[in-house]
Amino acid sequence: METAARKIGNSGGIIFPQEIAPKVDEKFNIMQGESSYVLKPERANIFKNASAWQGFRDLLITSDTKWDSLDDI
Repeated sequence: METAARKIGNSGGIIFPQEIAPKVDEKFNIMQGESSYVLKPERANIFKNASAWQGFRDLLITSDTKWDSLDDI
């Protein structure tokens, strides 16, 4: 799949092929590597509201928390 950068107003832009096009108004963080660009969709911080996680640990079963205890090391 290939596309090209284009002039859009006073900026440059990329037109996504329909098969992989993001939703309109979807926001991205852009990172630039040596020879590539990476677009990472912005996601809500699920840990922002601490009260939403209150009691969560009590719902986990032993096998879910085994990785957290380091008992097997």
